[in-house]
Amino acid sequence: MLSSSLQTTIAQATPKDVKLSIRHLVTSPTLCPPLFSPPPGHSDEHTRCENHFLTVSICPDLPTEDVKDDGAELFIFAIEVLVFTTANLTTIFVSKADSTGYLYILKLPPTAKSLMRSIATSFLSHLISLRQRHGIRLVLSLFARAQNQYLFPGSMENPHKHILDDRGLVKWWCRVIDPIVRRYEPETQVDVSNGRVAGEKDCDSEAKAAASATAYLIVPGCDKFESRAFLPPSAKLDPQDRRRWLNSYPLHQICGSRTAPPRCQVPRFPDDPKSRFLLELDDEIPDITNEMNSGQWLSIKTIDQFWEMMAFRQECSSGRLVGFLWVVINPPGLLNSVPMAPSTCRNENDQATYDCASVLDDKCISRMGDATTLNSISETEPNHPSGGSITRELEVQPQGKGTYDAISPPQPDSGVKETPTHPTESLSESAVGTIILSDENYQDLMKLLVELDFDNEKAAVESTNSWLSKLSTIIGRSNHGVIVIGECQSIEPSTQESTNTLNLLSGGLIRKRKRGPADTETPMDGDARPDSSMTSTREDINGQEESPRNSDPQITAPTINVLNGCMIRKKHKKEDS
Repeated sequence: MLSSSLQTTIAQATPKDVKLSIRHLVTSPTLCPPLFSPPPGHSDEHTRCENHFLTVSICPDLPTEDVKDDGAELFIFAIEVLVFTTANLTTIFVSKADSTGYLYILKLPPTAKSLMRSIATSFLSHLISLRQRHGIRLVLSLFARAQNQYLFPGSMENPHKHILDDRGLVKWWCRVIDPIVRRYEPETQVDVSNGRVAGEKDCDSEAKAAASATAYLIVPGCDKFESRAFLPPSAKLDPQDRRRWLNSYPLHQICGSRTAPPRCQVPRFPDDPKSRFLLELDDEIPDITNEMNSGQWLSIKTIDQFWEMMAFRQECSSGRLVGFLWVVINPPGLLNSVPMAPSTCRNENDQATYDCASVLDDKCISRMGDATTLNSISETEPNHPSGGSITRELEVQPQGKGTYDAISPPQPDSGVKETPTHPTESLSESAVGTIILSDENYQDLMKLLVELDFDNEKAAVESTNSWLSKLSTIIGRSNHGVIVIGECQSIEPSTQESTNTLNLLSGGLIRKRKRGPADTETPMDGDARPDSSMTSTREDINGQEESPRNSDPQITAPTINVLNGCMIRKKHKKEDS
């Protein structure tokens, strides 16, 4: 089994001999507002949030007069992920992702899978394997909204940046998370109507003993049939009773109360269209803090109505689409049919358990920071400059190259149990290249990033190294970052044609045979010769006409006799006497 180390995972998804520089910025878990509004009469759910920020850069070959530092770097991709932890649920939210469009400098051969997509999948898989807890459900959530640029100002001016439209972006993200879903076992007997497992008693013991995952997609304004066009090609091969992709909202899997009002059943993420809509709807409630209040909106009564009204929001209309995606990962022994426990802590035991888990997370982050101080210098490049950044993916680099086949997923049992049993070991293993920052320093770096310029290659190199210099000043050293050498062997398409390939003629090469006198004869009983109206000749590429082949006498299938149109005559009407 391959190591779950981040740099190892990215190396296995990167084309062979391609050199990348990666940096993983992490903040310590801190208390944050709850994702779900508490029902009336309940207290807020204790929630902790930590930021994960991955930057990927290259070392371009620039003239010495343009850049004085020979080791200058250039950002090509960055992604920011927020991890929310509660007593009963772990939520990984993809906040932003973006690319600069300068991947073309590597001159990679075209491939079906982009390097950016491979890196995004590897990073999310790494975080999922680290944050899975024994017996606790994990949810990966994101929304896809197309924009020209997110966190690399001026990158939209780069002609090499391939900016996706709204439909293309939703498809791109579906392909990013599909390999993650395939790492786990499918649910058994999925009920498509509500996204739950039907017939839990009939599920075999093997399915219950393995971790399972199901993906969900909602595109406001599109029905279930239209939403299927956004799903990855692999979704078409899934059996109907074990589908990996569902066009629904995982309400029972992520919300702890089925009877709570709709405002308590939708998470409120930062900079999320759902959150802005929820805030507007909350204005309909006179006093939300009043325990005697029902917490019901005046206009929307159910969660289904909420998603229907989302289609009329400005962010989801005006000719643009927004996709909301979830991946629900159930630990061994837990099915989708099992609803999540109530989100609010109703007794002291639950709160004590959560506080203990929070202390462990703090200790893990602290030890990971100590390991980073010792191991952050890469052996392959001891004096390499550093870098970091944030983003949300908007483009596909056709020059990029990567494959998910090289990423061997961990076994479900080890992936779920290893993290809670030995959290320190798991985090220390991936500490190389990880930089621990305070929340204040992290936000300062994010603000600096959006003030830089990436409109051309020279300005992008200067902006990248300016950001890296700021990072070096904050952490007090300049030898941060890890050099990753690609290990994925490219598979060249075969140029030899198969001898058993069936050659199909196009429609323009097929024409009907002219009718002869014999075509007007009435077929005799038992005659298996097809009618002339059903017979055609083929014309090959050289213009030679081939006669139709005789019927194979070994074929036992009955042939339908079709009468020619000229053989059908209307019956004369009898004149009235």
